Amino acid sequence: MSLDSTGNGAKRWTRRWKPALQAIGIAFDGRLTAARQ
Repeated sequence: MSLDSTGNGAKRWTRRWKPALQAIGIAFDGRLTAARQ
């Protein structure tokens, strides 16, 4: 996998994975908050 100097690959990757990363972050944050209480 080569680095994309134009940044198009990064935009495509972000658009594809952002919802999944946000969902994981929300689930993980909820778990941490529940464990903290």
